[in-house]
Amino acid sequence: MAFTRDKWGFSTPLLSPLYPKPPYHYVQAQSAMVMYEMDEKELAALVPEPLVPVSNKCIAFIGGGGKVGTGLGAYWEAGVWPVVRYKEWFGAFECLLYLDSELGICAGREIYGMEKKLANLKMYQQQNIVKGELERVGTRLMSLSVSLEEPAKEADLKDLEFTKDGVFSIKVIPSPEEGQPPEVCELVLTKTQITKLHGFWKGTAGLCFPEPTDVDPLYKFAPKRVIGGYYGIMDAVLPFGKIVYRY
Repeated sequence: MAFTRDKWGFSTPLLSPLYPKPPYHYVQAQSAMVMYEMDEKELAALVPEPLVPVSNKCIAFIGGGGKVGTGLGAYWEAGVWPVVRYKEWFGAFECLLYLDSELGICAGREIYGMEKKLANLKMYQQQNIVKGELERVGTRLMSLSVSLEEPAKEADLKDLEFTKDGVFSIKVIPSPEEGQPPEVCELVLTKTQITKLHGFWKGTAGLCFPEPTDVDPLYKFAPKRVIGGYYGIMDAVLPFGKIVYRY
């Protein structure tokens, strides 16, 4: 009997797919986020068309872990999110993301076009301070901390409303033929759904990019002013995305 396309798995290898199709569920995942402002001109030079920055605000984050992660497993992830828009959609642009899981990296890049690389991440709490650290190939790329000073209120969550329409990513799949344009070049919008919030706190925060390098240029998103930080524990679902623009 022929191995016809209807018998293929969702992803490669066709005989034993690396990951299943979305949605992906996460239980009691953690997230430490630092809200900050950066130089407007420098930010504008880092946001690809047709996205447009709507302010000079960004969020640096490290999150993940959790008790259960279905589909992709539980993993840690870190990166920065500038606040952007495209037409009527407002969200964050996922640039320079770092994970410690091949499932999360491959699915994120192949399905959504998220700009993910393999790295070492950790997050821990000492006293009332949550600290996150990102390191790749021996280089300390990012360090952040959030002081858990009080529960966040509903009004405080408005600081994070720029993700209300989701997050943007640019999916680029190069052609296997020399000199040809990419096989795929799309702007994708994906909305992660928070299904349960187990706790959410706010406080003062710190953020630095200890070892600047153009190999992984997170330092280009350096803060001009740190506004504050948040730490949350939540259940979430990552569904399929939506193609909003084709280059």
